[in-house]
Amino acid sequence: MTSTSRERSHTSPWELYDGLTALVPRGVTVTTCVVSRWALVETDAGGAGLSSVPDDGRDDPHGPQDVVGQDLADVAALVRSWDRRLAAIGLAAINAWCNTQERLEAHAGDVIDWDASAFERSGELVQGRRVAVVGRFRHLDQLASRCDLTVLERRPQGRDLPDAAAEFVLPEVDHAFITSMTLANKTLPRLLELSGGARTTLVGPSTPLAPEAFAGRVDEISGSLVYDAPWCRRALMQGQGMASMRGALTLFNLRVPA
Repeated sequence: MTSTSRERSHTSPWELYDGLTALVPRGVTVTTCVVSRWALVETDAGGAGLSSVPDDGRDDPHGPQDVVGQDLADVAALVRSWDRRLAAIGLAAINAWCNTQERLEAHAGDVIDWDASAFERSGELVQGRRVAVVGRFRHLDQLASRCDLTVLERRPQGRDLPDAAAEFVLPEVDHAFITSMTLANKTLPRLLELSGGARTTLVGPSTPLAPEAFAGRVDEISGSLVYDAPWCRRALMQGQGMASMRGALTLFNLRVPA
């Protein structure tokens, strides 16, 4: 295993969620919430956050509750819900507070790269190594040309392995890239446990800019800031996805202090 190997002996999988929600203060109000394949939450403090909605899982028969006008801290707590859409709304609420230019500047000393995806910048890092990616992303062909790559996907295509293979694959890899959608579907704590001997990167637009919560669990976080919330809102209201929103996002890659 890599020299970054470390033990992650956290007593409860909820500790990670408690750490994330603790970052969200009271006194901020949700002004907008749009849910399609993505959830977008905006606040009266000017923040906006995104989260992918898991493709499968439990659905409340009455649909997502109305969160507009509620305190952001209460909405962020929905990340613990077993309803897939409510959990996504909760994660988007966390990101509405955490994923801001101000917080990125506060952690500037740990910024690895600006406006590049984790896969674009990791070519040399993974050269010749065993690598797993949880989730299907762009740029994986370029990554695959440099390493022994396994893609784990809930709905596998081509040479992908089903996500259940994580139990066998992740303990054996040198580097694991994990989609942050796993925060919403509650699989992330187990995936981090399985990849405890690997270098880990949490990746995707759902990733909270919250190195405090990920310390000792993840080595890098690679996510995005929403700098044009109206653009994202229009795209989601028209049933569009991430391809239509990328121009409204700024990417970040951040080293998580041990």
